[in-house]
Amino acid sequence: MDPQRHTWRIQGIPLDFSREHLTDILQDHPDLQLGNTTDGDNVANSAEILTVSRDHGGRHQVATVRFCHHPKKLTVGNGKRLRLTTSDFRAGRARPSLPAGITIDDHFHGITVLFSPVSEKHRADILVVPGLGSHPFGSFVSKEDGHMWLCSELVRDAPGARIMTYGYGSALQASQSVARLGDLARSLQIPMCDLLRSEPRKPLILIAHSLGGLLVKEALIQTLESQSDSDLLERVKGCIFFGVPNDGMDITSLVPMVKDGPNRLLLQSLENMNPEILRIQKKRFSKVLDYANLDLFCFFETELSPTAAKDPGTGRYKMNGTRRLLLTQASATSCLPAEMSMELSAPLARTHSDLVKFALYDDEYDKVSSHIKRIYTSSAKENHTNREKIMDSLYFQEMSYRKRQIYQDDSGSLEWIWKEGSFLSWLKSLQCLFWISGKPGSGKSTLMKYIRNSSKLKSYLDTNHSTLAWVVIDFFFDFRSEDRIANSFEGLLRSLLLQLIHEMPEKSDAVLGIALDGFDPKQEVEWTRPALLQAVKAVILTADTNMCIFVDGLDEYGGSYLELIEFFRGIESGTGKARAIVKICLASRPEALFIESFKEIGSICVQRYNVSSIRQYVAEKFRVVLQYHSEAEDVWRLINHIVENAEGVFLWAQFATQITIEGIADGENFSNLQKFLLDLPSDLEAVYDRMLHRLKPRQFQEAYVILSLVSHAPFWLTLEALHAAVCLATGRQVSTGMLSANPEIHDLTSTKSLSDFGKRTRSYTCGPMFKQVRLIHRTVKAFLDRPQALAFLTVRKEEALIDPEWLWLEICAAEIRQHPSDFAHADSRQLGSYVRQALFHHARKAEETTPESSFTILDPLLTPEVLQLFRPKVEGKVVTARNDIASKRGSDTSLSVAAKAGLVKFCRDKIKAGVDPNENGGRVLEAAIGGLREDVVNMLLEHDLVIDDWHIIDALERMSLSTVQAMLKRVTKGPIKLTNHVGQSIKPLYAVASTPLPWDGRAEHLFRYFLRLGEDINDLSGPEGTALHGAILSGFAGYGDAETLIRRLDFMLRHGADINAQKPGMCHGLIRPLDLAVRTSLEHIGYWRACYVRKGLELLIARGAESINMDNVKETIEALER
Repeated sequence: MDPQRHTWRIQGIPLDFSREHLTDILQDHPDLQLGNTTDGDNVANSAEILTVSRDHGGRHQVATVRFCHHPKKLTVGNGKRLRLTTSDFRAGRARPSLPAGITIDDHFHGITVLFSPVSEKHRADILVVPGLGSHPFGSFVSKEDGHMWLCSELVRDAPGARIMTYGYGSALQASQSVARLGDLARSLQIPMCDLLRSEPRKPLILIAHSLGGLLVKEALIQTLESQSDSDLLERVKGCIFFGVPNDGMDITSLVPMVKDGPNRLLLQSLENMNPEILRIQKKRFSKVLDYANLDLFCFFETELSPTAAKDPGTGRYKMNGTRRLLLTQASATSCLPAEMSMELSAPLARTHSDLVKFALYDDEYDKVSSHIKRIYTSSAKENHTNREKIMDSLYFQEMSYRKRQIYQDDSGSLEWIWKEGSFLSWLKSLQCLFWISGKPGSGKSTLMKYIRNSSKLKSYLDTNHSTLAWVVIDFFFDFRSEDRIANSFEGLLRSLLLQLIHEMPEKSDAVLGIALDGFDPKQEVEWTRPALLQAVKAVILTADTNMCIFVDGLDEYGGSYLELIEFFRGIESGTGKARAIVKICLASRPEALFIESFKEIGSICVQRYNVSSIRQYVAEKFRVVLQYHSEAEDVWRLINHIVENAEGVFLWAQFATQITIEGIADGENFSNLQKFLLDLPSDLEAVYDRMLHRLKPRQFQEAYVILSLVSHAPFWLTLEALHAAVCLATGRQVSTGMLSANPEIHDLTSTKSLSDFGKRTRSYTCGPMFKQVRLIHRTVKAFLDRPQALAFLTVRKEEALIDPEWLWLEICAAEIRQHPSDFAHADSRQLGSYVRQALFHHARKAEETTPESSFTILDPLLTPEVLQLFRPKVEGKVVTARNDIASKRGSDTSLSVAAKAGLVKFCRDKIKAGVDPNENGGRVLEAAIGGLREDVVNMLLEHDLVIDDWHIIDALERMSLSTVQAMLKRVTKGPIKLTNHVGQSIKPLYAVASTPLPWDGRAEHLFRYFLRLGEDINDLSGPEGTALHGAILSGFAGYGDAETLIRRLDFMLRHGADINAQKPGMCHGLIRPLDLAVRTSLEHIGYWRACYVRKGLELLIARGAESINMDNVKETIEALER
């Protein structure tokens, strides 16, 4: 091969390296020279940099390069990498030492970024997958002139696209790979899903040649069938296939090349004579097309291709044999819908391998270009629609985790629900709420998932309520998330709203307006809780589509049960005025508050109906035993005992069944098994306790570590991350790749009893890609939270019990110490990714559970470099101080980051160590207020703190009355005057009245406090006038929600606000509150729910508000009604 056409890849290039810097290094580095001259000097080798881009992880740059001559230490095609470690450059060309991670290779395995736009112009991703035996770069290079169209024409035709290739091992000759089609596709699916999951999320277009297209199809199929990643398919917008053998191709000449090698099965899967594998794939791929909105286009060859022929001299195969048509048009286009095959395909005057090679100004590329532009423009444009914007803002990764973990029961054991009188009556009626209750482990969640997914549900709904179409949505609370979003009220609202917008895209514009508070739709969407609540209610109560909503696990919710009850009761009370039918099915344990609150609605208790289902389940599990065991009568006696003693609790029956079957397999006699079942406690936690006590003493330490880590992890742990954490905690060396093929938690340890404990408590991993590990049932978490449970497995360090949170904190610290610059860039399967999310959570929890401070552990770690990596991800509420004010303060320090994270003891010790709490212009106090860390704020107030107006304004929105009072005492002794972010003078009553946050008891206490201080509620010196003017401007412009607005106005009017106070306006004369409300409503009507505006106007009129033009007011109200 011409060395000037051979391309090499360079990885690990620092982000601050320029193209010129890289060129100098490549031309100067001793390892890349041609050899020694007679003088003993290396002969320089010129290098041409083709591309330099940020890699897909964002931590380094990756480049492609061609050398004028092959460097002496680079061997073509050996599959190895050359690592550049020396800094010994030629004299006069001194350079800084090279990072150890820079490597050169020519295999291009994995993802290689060829072009990466700047972040603000990044609109979509394009991933290119080569064919069988093809190079991920070289196979797209023109043989005529060496032109590479992916780096030039494709960049031009897809502006704003990040362009990447994917390489994999698919060589034919001398291959040692046993990988088959499914294996290669799985290897592709991992980085593909990483791209789809990464932030910011962008649409993905896939371009594939030959076998690469089959891998793409199979990867998409695997993603659809995945328990954790199927929703990612919505981000895949297009596929462009070049000569993909959907029905197989002619491989006659290729078989002799592989002979009976390990890759022969892969080659035979492409055969067109009997393509059974491909027929099955085509059927499965049709489901992908049904699910995802894929824009598909296929190109096929029209020229005969040279076949492989053995060279008698070298014994090597070359592509110079008899020409054949390797792939027919029918095979290349059979993945398309039959009626669209002509419209969505095009011929190219190319051989099979040359389908993806285009010279400069190639006429054939013009055909390709037009279709690439069409698909890309459509995908990139769709990504910027309001609907996509809303859905992007609402999405969170854990949204569907819990539902996917729940067993999908298709055995028929739950068919009883369709015969249950109260449930069927609810389906047929107009009643809104229904409640499913049950003991722990009785199968409530399984039943909810079964009903929600059953085709019978819509059949019953359509039959009894046929006027409008039905939408079915759901949310499953997840106790494993603790105080995270999947177990929060915000998570419930975001999930429901996202599903509603997905089903009813016509609501997107209205919802976007609520989210943006009446501002420019081009701005980023940042949801407030009131806006979420308002948007959900608005969509539900104004929809023209019937809705059936399933919400499971109310008892797992981390907040107040009363909050949930009020929410669902509020929707129920509003359905009388709704346009469509709204039905909500709830499920929980029979907690006292739920029993009292739901006593008047339809309900069922699951365990009362489970006996027949449990019997069917247990009998099915014992089927093989009954078939081959001679003592069938004794087996049935055991089955009956399990069913009778389960008391309707499925989980207990599963444990008992598994233990009994294992006993039979081990040869245990039936009398002992009968005695064991008689002694087995009926309480699940007692069952767990018995399992724990079966461990041997030598197994306690590892058992404690694993159970402590899993039960106290606030985020999902991958198997790899858990393994690394266990190794760090127990002092063992971390071995990467050790667990790559192990799917379950019990593979982490050789301890069989612990393995059994993991399986019986459902400590399985979920998701084929990341093997995530969590305790799957709430009863296990409750058991482990008991002090005596983990105390039984005490890990002792210097004779003291290690608290699980401190254990996690030490593990996180150890990970940062080992990888101080790389841990935050670890991929999502590694421990570094977990540390990036959870470090400050564990630090805060550790400080809360013990009297110790996290300062000793964290302070040495929080260097400026580490803080830079953490800054976007620090746990806690985002500081909402305005950008211009924030920019005047300094950047985050370890003290401000700790203040934002709520580390009170760390902050106190840091200040004791001599750090000024006023550093960076008050950034520390701002961070504590913005993070809602009231305990940190009060600790800071113990010191000589400088407090400015913006601290006070932020505190008025977020802190309690006592904290605000303490801050005000530090800054003023007389009348309070504040200056806002645009230099306007405002009074505290105006600041409180105009806040977009909910008008709750805290706000009312603040308002009354300032009134007692003598502040004038009718002072006209505010930016818009009185405090009432400020509340009207904020509320009618879209801040907060209707309930907040009405309550705020009512409160202020009851406390003496002048409903007709007049503020001189620049262009509007004297502005009364009602006129300001009308003007503001009309200015923002496109972004606001008309019914809420109308209610506000009607309230003001009912309280005696006057206007300079009452006819205009009446016309506005009438328009809003319409």
